[in-house]
Amino acid sequence: MIVKNGICYPDDMAPALSVVGCAVLDDTHVRIRFNTGDVRVVDISPLAAIPALAPLANPSVLRNFAIDHGVLTWLDGELDISPEWLLDHGVPERYPVIAVPPLSVAEGPASYDAKSDSAG
Repeated sequence: MIVKNGICYPDDMAPALSVVGCAVLDDTHVRIRFNTGDVRVVDISPLAAIPALAPLANPSVLRNFAIDHGVLTWLDGELDISPEWLLDHGVPERYPVIAVPPLSVAEGPASYDAKSDSAG
């Protein structure tokens, strides 16, 4: 336990889970990237059965999302889904994006000796 300014905090001060990226894959699936590096594909269609989330059944609504402070939202924040729910109900992406390492570059500027290039 950590005490700071008279408030007790757990030892593990891991940052809160948040959504950092989203892509709509089709009319019912979204790919979510989290601040932890996890990527999940989530089927949104079961949520459309919940009256408050029924607008998500409309593909044009689903495509017009926003990420507000790490939370996936629609309709100017009227609808939202917690990052925890998305992580728990998503499946790991089958073919995650492969990180390409940066290209190798020379360690220093190349130098040429003009004398060695000329016939002597």
